[in-house]
Amino acid sequence: MSGKPPVAGEGSFAETLPDRFQFAAEQWRRVERHDIPGAGGVGLHRLPSSLHAILADLHRRRAERQAQANKATSSTPVPSTVTPASHSARQPFGAWVSLPEKIDMDRTDRALLLATVLFFVALGAAHHVYFSIDTGGLNFFKNAYDEDTYALFPNNLNTWRIDRYFSAVIFDLFKAVFGSNFGYALIAADIVLIPACFLAILYAVSPLLKSMPGRVAAAVLILLSQDLFSLGNIASLTHDVVKLSDFRLLFGAWGETMVPPIDTAYLNFFKSLEPQLAYVSAWIVVGCLVRFVLAPQSQRLRSSVPLLLAAQIALTGSYSVVGYPVLLLEFYVATILVFMGRCKIAGLVFALCLMSIAVAVWAASQTLAGNTALFASRLPMISTAVLGGLVVTGAMLVRLFSKGFSQPPLWLGLGLAGLPVALMNQQVLTGLMVSTKDWERYINHPFLAFGAILFWATIRKKAAEHGRPGQGRWPVYAAIVFFAAFAIYGTKRTYGLWENINLHGLAIARAIDNAEAELPADAVFVLDSVGLAPQVALRRGGKTGFLVDYTDVFRDRIPSIEEKPFSITRHGYALFEYWRLRGMSADGVSEILMSEHAARGGFFSGFFFNICDYWHPCTDSRAVKSEAIGQKIPDIVEAYRAYADKAPDADSRAISLLITIDSTGSRDWRGFFDHPVAQGSASSVVARAYPASKAK
Repeated sequence: MSGKPPVAGEGSFAETLPDRFQFAAEQWRRVERHDIPGAGGVGLHRLPSSLHAILADLHRRRAERQAQANKATSSTPVPSTVTPASHSARQPFGAWVSLPEKIDMDRTDRALLLATVLFFVALGAAHHVYFSIDTGGLNFFKNAYDEDTYALFPNNLNTWRIDRYFSAVIFDLFKAVFGSNFGYALIAADIVLIPACFLAILYAVSPLLKSMPGRVAAAVLILLSQDLFSLGNIASLTHDVVKLSDFRLLFGAWGETMVPPIDTAYLNFFKSLEPQLAYVSAWIVVGCLVRFVLAPQSQRLRSSVPLLLAAQIALTGSYSVVGYPVLLLEFYVATILVFMGRCKIAGLVFALCLMSIAVAVWAASQTLAGNTALFASRLPMISTAVLGGLVVTGAMLVRLFSKGFSQPPLWLGLGLAGLPVALMNQQVLTGLMVSTKDWERYINHPFLAFGAILFWATIRKKAAEHGRPGQGRWPVYAAIVFFAAFAIYGTKRTYGLWENINLHGLAIARAIDNAEAELPADAVFVLDSVGLAPQVALRRGGKTGFLVDYTDVFRDRIPSIEEKPFSITRHGYALFEYWRLRGMSADGVSEILMSEHAARGGFFSGFFFNICDYWHPCTDSRAVKSEAIGQKIPDIVEAYRAYADKAPDADSRAISLLITIDSTGSRDWRGFFDHPVAQGSASSVVARAYPASKAK
């Protein structure tokens, strides 16, 4: 540009403002170089009078424009991803634009938000309603692994864990509302907490996107991201296209140990009460952190502080698989805030983070009693979240480099998208790790999706700024419809995968209830399907009393072979009695245990060995004590042979009832009459209760 100033009349002042700025800057540089005639003294008072006028005019009009912009912000939200055109490409660290305090929703936006919330309410109720219609009465439907076991923790297991404390409190509140009915409490949890997860994610993602359809689509994407991208969920539509086993084959012989075993059979948000509750508190915390990084004025942070305090307390008592990664993110965000000069809010985040870590460490020392799930390994982990995280963080680093590493939103996105990579591979540096399977199951993909959305938002400035209301919304609506169809498909498939287990558990519970009037208070029940004991107990209001119940192993943990010499515990002898009553031979026991040993998993081995010693997912297939366990199986078989040869009263407890869904009844069992005293049914499944005879 030449030194000629803009000519009056060649456009309005606003249209020529960039040229005027550039002209003034050039004049100033000429003054500094003594290039302006008569300006040899280098001082503002020596500048030409025309330049004085231009600069004064610029300052005045700039103040007017800023005042108008501030006024407009209060009524018309400006997306946080839009950087004013007058900003330099390399902004000072911390420069950003105003966050929208609210969004002006039209009727369509309100209808969309309400419809989405009601959709998730319907999904939460669907399994329970359909199952109740099929079986008669209002009955809860078990949607996921261990829902029943963890619901029993604060009630009958005489133990507590800090990362289950909040869920225990909420579960007790639900039970108080529904007259101590466990089933109704679980139904209420699904109906309330699934839409609450969506709303918490919507709160977190709102500062990034301007339109309500965009926010809804992003929130639903994050909520479904585990099922869309992890490849380990057989209830997901994605599983029909590509499976986790196909992904593992890409890495040959290393795939077995480098790809975590994350196989599941339910949509992620169905598992009650955790991780549902952890998601709610975690995404509220993330939403507050996002606002702290993006908001330019301190007064805009104050409204988020009370919410952060409440969510932090809840998060400390929530599922550690979700909570601990959020604590790492908090520490990272607090560091960003320090560099941004927001030391007060950074100090608050640091303090809350350290408080939660201290509570978690103390609780772990009390609960684990010095025993941890740590094991040695330096092999990296590979997953879809790790690969996706590498791609997104790589793209962010390139953009950060182009912006002079001065964009706080990109630094925040880098932490979100990079956290899965760090969680899954920190052992490369430290040499120690815990199982990564649950991080990949529950939190990696939501973090990655959130980071990717943040990155996308930062490069969509003009799209967020221009266009008519509603313009470009139809692709977003199409995405929402696809996500809804995906969720409905997954919900239907989840029901099919878990229907038989629920029918069997309900039929057995009804059979026991129908026979209970004739039984002593200390009755002991034998289930032919011993794995159903926690579900049956939950359906009976928390009443246990089973000969074999895997929840006993949670209450009275079996030590690792490395901790103390192997010995058969009371759990093993209870299983011996079950096998003896069933007429199991020593050879049959050997076949069961050897097949589980070969598979590095199974159910019955858990009554003899520590779960992380024999079950390969517990250590990501890296620290299974296969050789030691193989050496102990013959000792277990011989111990059972000796036990089975004892007198009929080998077990001191009074066995009262056998409950079986097998059509052969008690024919193949020892010590039970042939005629049932009661039965229970659930749809087409019938369970019969057979009383114990005196001679066992």
